[in-house]
Amino acid sequence: MFGEICISTDDRDVKNLCDKFHEGIRIVERSKKNSSDDATLNEVVAEVIEHYNKVGLTYDNICLLLPTAPLLNIEILKNSFQYFNDQNLDYLCSVSEYDYPIEKALRFEPSGKVSFLNPDKSRINSQKLNRYVHDAGQFYWFKFKSGMSITNKSGYIVPSIYSQDIDTINDWEVAELKFQLLNKLK
Repeated sequence: MFGEICISTDDRDVKNLCDKFHEGIRIVERSKKNSSDDATLNEVVAEVIEHYNKVGLTYDNICLLLPTAPLLNIEILKNSFQYFNDQNLDYLCSVSEYDYPIEKALRFEPSGKVSFLNPDKSRINSQKLNRYVHDAGQFYWFKFKSGMSITNKSGYIVPSIYSQDIDTINDWEVAELKFQLLNKLK
């Protein structure tokens, strides 16, 4: 599916693992600027594309896979690439639906009480509200020549069973449960 695999990192352990287990992986040394917590995906991708241009390599497309996508499977990846091509897109990212309508979000007031973020939507049945998605943080397809800075873009819906943002211990536990369930279904 891929012509080449490239890892962008400044981490010595990651580099050693790549050298030890996966001969032929291209490792791009990430700059200090793009190794910080403030680095964006756009900046990291631009740095990798610049590396490829310097060594005289180009590709039609790039697939950026994030290491935080343990539930992603090959079928979703293949189908998303097909969709990317069929729709003639320049950019496609993985998205998942919010579990509940965001119009019914609550917020904590300084007093500790909660109030609706959108009070005018509070009495509408949830099934009558719009469907929204969020970046699933798993993969991004885009054209090599334009990188991630484009306007002809779309999202590919990944079912929530295959997607889990991990920011807390609870998120980790949910990801483990999903992983166990998916393995039982095989």
